[in-house]
Amino acid sequence: MAATTKTVKDTGLFKDFSITEVTFSNSYTSGGETFTPAQANLQSIDHYLIQMLTGSESSTYRPTSASYSEGKIHLLDSATGKEVESGKDMSKVKVLFWAFGKSRAH
Repeated sequence: MAATTKTVKDTGLFKDFSITEVTFSNSYTSGGETFTPAQANLQSIDHYLIQMLTGSESSTYRPTSASYSEGKIHLLDSATGKEVESGKDMSKVKVLFWAFGKSRAH
């Protein structure tokens, strides 16, 4: 199951900034959850900031940070410093994805 998104703030026409809330799935995908510029209402993402809102309730998987590369958001396990393993339930994890890039034509 893929991550779900909702736009928290879209600065509108001719702007290059949006904030999107991303909720991860109940079966984390190894290699990260896909997040496209279109999901942030942009043509491209040039810079980003990821803010953790909620973490996993698991005692063995505790993502406390995330990164973005190759069109995917990667959750990092604080205990190991490595990416969360595939198939793990991360449905309680929410992040704000602050995206800066080229605007889409409306």
